[in-house]
Amino acid sequence: MARSDSGAASLRIPGHVRRRSSGEPPAQVEDQVPRMRLVVTKGKLGVELDQPFELGPLTLEQLALSLPQVSFPVELSGGVAAFRNKRGELERVVVSLSGKRLQAWARPRLSGLLPGRLHHHLLAPLEDGWLVGITGDASALAFTVRVAPNDDDLRLIPTEARGIGLGAPPAALATRALFALLKPHGRLVGGAVVVEGGARLLATAVAPLAGMRVPETRGLVVSWLTAEVEGMTLAAEREAAPFATGERAQRAVELASLTHDAEAALLASRVDDARRHYVAALALAPRHPGIARRLAELDRAAGDRAEAGLAVISDSLPVVEAGILGAQLLAAVGDHAGARAALERAAREEPYGPLAGLCWLELAALAELDEAPAFLDEAVGRAPGLAAARWARFDAALRQGRLRDARGDLQHLEAEAAGASERHDVLRRAAHRYLAHHLREEAAAAFERSLRYRPDSVEAVAGLARALQSANHRRRALELFARATSLAERGRQTAHRVTLDYASALVEVADDRPAAIARVQGIPSFHPAAFEARLLEARWRVEIGDLAGAGVALARLAESVEAALGVLVGERLPQGELAGFYQARLARDGEAEPFFASPREARARVAALLEEGARYAELDRNDRPAARRLLTLALRLAPQDARIGRAFRRLAEAMDRGPEPGAGRPAHEAASLAPERAEDPLDDTLDRPPPDDALLETTDDAPRIDEPPMSFSQTLQDVLVADTLEMPVLPPSSRAVSQDGPPMEGAPPLAARIESPPPLDLDALTMGAADDDEVLAEQLAERLRANPDDEETANALVGALERLGRDHDLLALISARFEETHGLAREGWGRRRQQVLARLAARARAAGRIDEAELYELMLRRD
Repeated sequence: MARSDSGAASLRIPGHVRRRSSGEPPAQVEDQVPRMRLVVTKGKLGVELDQPFELGPLTLEQLALSLPQVSFPVELSGGVAAFRNKRGELERVVVSLSGKRLQAWARPRLSGLLPGRLHHHLLAPLEDGWLVGITGDASALAFTVRVAPNDDDLRLIPTEARGIGLGAPPAALATRALFALLKPHGRLVGGAVVVEGGARLLATAVAPLAGMRVPETRGLVVSWLTAEVEGMTLAAEREAAPFATGERAQRAVELASLTHDAEAALLASRVDDARRHYVAALALAPRHPGIARRLAELDRAAGDRAEAGLAVISDSLPVVEAGILGAQLLAAVGDHAGARAALERAAREEPYGPLAGLCWLELAALAELDEAPAFLDEAVGRAPGLAAARWARFDAALRQGRLRDARGDLQHLEAEAAGASERHDVLRRAAHRYLAHHLREEAAAAFERSLRYRPDSVEAVAGLARALQSANHRRRALELFARATSLAERGRQTAHRVTLDYASALVEVADDRPAAIARVQGIPSFHPAAFEARLLEARWRVEIGDLAGAGVALARLAESVEAALGVLVGERLPQGELAGFYQARLARDGEAEPFFASPREARARVAALLEEGARYAELDRNDRPAARRLLTLALRLAPQDARIGRAFRRLAEAMDRGPEPGAGRPAHEAASLAPERAEDPLDDTLDRPPPDDALLETTDDAPRIDEPPMSFSQTLQDVLVADTLEMPVLPPSSRAVSQDGPPMEGAPPLAARIESPPPLDLDALTMGAADDDEVLAEQLAERLRANPDDEETANALVGALERLGRDHDLLALISARFEETHGLAREGWGRRRQQVLARLAARARAAGRIDEAELYELMLRRD
């Protein structure tokens, strides 16, 4: 006897319960509640689910309960509603999970777990668990969830966690992902998530909707679990045989038990405690591969313990078989061949497509140029929807000049983008890359296509203007820059880079310097564009004759650099944060591209701006102190730049000689006082190095200790260039015979100086040094020119220079010897160099030359 009942149609339905999937038309209210029927089974009256009922991501296939308090005979005409006040006992419940519906339900819960946006996720049933995969911008995580029932409780344990670009141990992220999926019903127990009383939770959610009391659920056990292609089915019955846990699930249970304390500490961000517990667990279960992997993952995430991680892994299994973890550890210690072997194996065995694609991308980065294209093709083949793989192959095609292949990947990226905004971003990103490879026509076409999706995009309009400007369509570029600036002002967007480009176009095309000056003055000093803006303002003010305004602009340039000096040289922020600062999106749209590609480029570009500003300060305004201030900052940013060093050396020598007629006056006023300089204000000394023998050639009016030496800047640059280790710096005497340029006037022929050194009795000269150290220094320098490897002569020359008090010349000589020697001899020259630097710094500070002292102290710290 059975009867359907719809008497509960008026019950209110909670928001989390749905009888239909998204995309289907709304059902009637009668279909949104579980439909129950009365049944008689084994002489007992009971209630059963009449048809499957959807509850969130689950489908309740069967639900049966008995009414032991009801005895026969009984009136059944009232249907299920007549027994709503009777409390039954749950006899059987069967529930299924659909992988497709589970993915849609899980997406918002997994968002934010990995860096960037959630691009893809997968929940696929396995024999005794689920494969879970999550993909971010350039990262992926994959793990397997093993299901281990315990009576009516469900233990879900994440195992085999692996990933790329995570920034944290994969096992910890896997546990957090599983906990996010099962909230609020799951409870964290070490590295597992436990759902207590699953049948009771289902009965509590469904019975009130059917108009019945929540039944008794004690005594139910999970009896069977099956996995199919479409999903998983799980059943719980009263007085049934418990489900037999598989061997892999049982191993996962044992591993979770061993690492319980370590996982709990790791989830609480107590990394040191976690490592200590992992080590203790490994002592209890020696060479356990699961514990070894967890410990090695923790060491790898620490960043500087790759060797320790390798040692732990190698005790338990071959490192190559450790998959992605083994490859990362091998790459960290420099074993690229081993890392390639481990990565290739992991890529071929990985079931989660996006993670396999990232493995192939890592292989392409480690491979030779001729092998990389094949690995990129594999990456795209395993994960066609992985944007990182498409972009990597797009960039490789551009570098190799394969424009047709690049267009194909761009078409796929555009087609896979969701919505107009994402397609606009894809095309704009591609246009910038075209422009970086000087493909102006392709860049302009991509910018134009991006404007179809967002015609008011400031960056796209400005990018199109830059592409046309590089193709010499300057008038059209000026119009587009003006439009981009107008769009930014209308939308109240930050677009200082666009403002800078527009001002430059105003000067180049419209010859309107006053308007350009007004534009760049609005760029704030904290923005990276401020450095170039201040210099351009000074240049344009000089060109219109506003020398006083140019001085103010140059002073503002120096102030901006001084304020950002700690960031630029990496003293206030770590290198990674510094790189992120300059590559970050500075606004929503107008500043989407980085102003500087890297901290190194930032330092080089700002130093070049300072060097040009120093030219204006000295040559146009005759303001040598301002020029020295700018060049000092430039040397702080780019100490290895030879051009800046020559400019600083020439300026220092000029300042050592004292003021010239008209010094401190603008150039047009100084011309009347120094006509011989006014004829050629640039002269030819800005980029010309001083005579090669300037450091060791002494004259009657050579500087002494009590006055600034003329050779100070020459010595300084020699030391700074030597510190870069990019080229050997010879002592001035040996440079005089190098083949980099013609010998000085009055010097003996080159062959004579190399092949026929003047005879020299070193002992005799040393004995007579007290009488004439100047003569001795000249003769020793000449001998060192002929044979730069003569260590005895070098030591004698050091002694002569020390007695003469010529510390600047001494520093140049010692620095050269320091670079040319090795071993203990190099250490000895290094100690001498530090002593001279300390002496020079103290002397400069005592004389009030603070900039000079700081530079010496900087070199001393670098040693």
